[in-house]
Amino acid sequence: MRVIASKSRRASCVFASSFYELRFALPALVCFVLGGPSLQAAPKPKPPSLSISTASLPNGVVGNTYSATLSATGGTTPYQWALTSGTLPSGLSFSAVGVISGTPTSSVTALSLTFKVTDSGHPSQNKSKTLSLTVAPAPLAVTTTSLPGGQVGTAYNANLSASGGTTPY
Repeated sequence: MRVIASKSRRASCVFASSFYELRFALPALVCFVLGGPSLQAAPKPKPPSLSISTASLPNGVVGNTYSATLSATGGTTPYQWALTSGTLPSGLSFSAVGVISGTPTSSVTALSLTFKVTDSGHPSQNKSKTLSLTVAPAPLAVTTTSLPGGQVGTAYNANLSASGGTTPY
């Protein structure tokens, strides 16, 4: 008889001869007593390969709250994330759990950022991926709410104010 034990203290007892093979799931101690001193620990299955599943980052807008969570599959959780190349625009930060958040204060176009994820397995696995981030300027808006009155036949001059967009106007 072969006995394969697991961490759950359950075992797969295999009674075999040249004519038959019987398998039973019993408590490990019962299998050990029935079959003698042959007790083996079942090998721990290898976790699937680690990969970054985030395909792209959402676009942001200057002055608007931004949040994006990177995701990974495989390996052994929990994961540890790092930004290994590139710098986030001012107002944004990156956490070790894979979250980019904040309120961007400057615009960028197709900024290249490389992220690395490491799992908690022994030995650990890690993967890197380069993603691109675009933060658009805030929409252009005229902020002047009223204009002084004018007179027909007289030159008119008034200052207008605006916000957003890309300066200078």
